[in-house]
Amino acid sequence: MISRVEKKPLSARKIALQRGLEQAATALATMVKDPVSIKLGSGRPPLVGVSIWLTLQGALPGAICLCLPETLALELAKRLTQTREISLLDEMARSALMECGNLLASAFVAYFDESCGLRTLPSPPRLSLVPWQLPPFTEAFAAEFAVDFCQIQGQIFIGLDTAALQALAAEGAEG
Repeated sequence: MISRVEKKPLSARKIALQRGLEQAATALATMVKDPVSIKLGSGRPPLVGVSIWLTLQGALPGAICLCLPETLALELAKRLTQTREISLLDEMARSALMECGNLLASAFVAYFDESCGLRTLPSPPRLSLVPWQLPPFTEAFAAEFAVDFCQIQGQIFIGLDTAALQALAAEGAEG
């Protein structure tokens, strides 16, 4: 169940970002074997328990941060490791959550590579159990996501710098 583009008119840039997020939702849904919805949304403060962040290098320089409330992080880790009892301090849980962040970021940037030729690669994921602030970027976007088996929402923050925004504008995704 991938989210639809918001009903209010969106800029071409936000529509392109939403499509990238929909591709990321499809990849995560395949990984967890349950529907996932992701939609550009509010810029409310992160719901932090676990932060997984990756920098983006290439045509769309920036960063992606996946913020998970502790309950959602634990439920995802259980689903991905097929383990009933798990702790966020467990290396297997942390590895599974970082792989989740890697998959989301890779699927997100793959959309722009496939549709626009904007080749971008995510860095290896980093996981933190403390709040992580997205560094200052030219523009930042927030999205909310939910996995059907656990109706707790998580957030994705995308920060893009001027070069990324210019690349999107050149491809017709102007803001």
